[in-house]
Amino acid sequence: MATFSVRGLIRRILAISFIAGTTLGVGGFYLALRSQALADAKVNSRLLVSAASAVRSYTDERVFPVMSQLPSDEFHEETVPSFAAQSVFRRVATEFPDYSYRETALNPTNSADRPTSAEVEIINAFRSNTALAELSGIRDEGGNSLFYLARPIRVKDGKCLSCHGKSDAAPASLIAKFGASNGFGWRMDETVGIQMLSIPVTKELRRAVELALALGLALVGLFGVTYLALTLALERALVRPLVTLSEAAEALSREGEPRLELPQGGATEIARLSNAIKRLRASVENAIRRAMVARRGD
Repeated sequence: MATFSVRGLIRRILAISFIAGTTLGVGGFYLALRSQALADAKVNSRLLVSAASAVRSYTDERVFPVMSQLPSDEFHEETVPSFAAQSVFRRVATEFPDYSYRETALNPTNSADRPTSAEVEIINAFRSNTALAELSGIRDEGGNSLFYLARPIRVKDGKCLSCHGKSDAAPASLIAKFGASNGFGWRMDETVGIQMLSIPVTKELRRAVELALALGLALVGLFGVTYLALTLALERALVRPLVTLSEAAEALSREGEPRLELPQGGATEIARLSNAIKRLRASVENAIRRAMVARRGD
């Protein structure tokens, strides 16, 4: 059977416990902070996207009916819900330049609303799953981490098809402004694009790392002091008395070996073992004396 040092075993157990505790503590703390930062970002994003949707609805329900009564020889972008929502958000972005809001479509009327490759993937995800109402995540842009939240733009109102159905049925003013090549052929219930809001989370994620590292350093310091205190206490109360007892037991088994002083203090179990060895040593000495007396009698 393999043997091991009590001193080494205690130190290994403490070291493993401290390393595991620090790793789990720091890792769990970081994941909690990161999760909270992303949850806060999602709440803010939903609030802003809902505000943009409210602007769209207001434009469609209140602005369009009034503007449609104007002469039709000029196209008024103010009647387009996406134009209104993006215009309002551009004003918000003057104060918060790191925030961005886009409405893009696979086949937009305005070329400025063409999606990026990442946005195309999101649009296709909504097109392939019509039950999907929202997507969110993190993307890197220019060395910064951005949290994005996207919602699908689906054709639910026949009024949309008056401008985006067949090109020959579209208002002449629209054709004159944007041409007859883009933004047509949409169908009812089709997912044609997305609303996408992006907000910065670089500082929040960096702060989560910094706080986790600070906690890690604090735990290392605390565990280091605790490790030293425990090892010194165990060395004094357990390891050294055990070494002395083992040496005394070995001395007892060898004739002529000098008597070792047994430990008097320490843990209760050590004291009981020390007393037991004393009694054993006394018994052995008595047995040796009786044997010697009997030998002289012979």
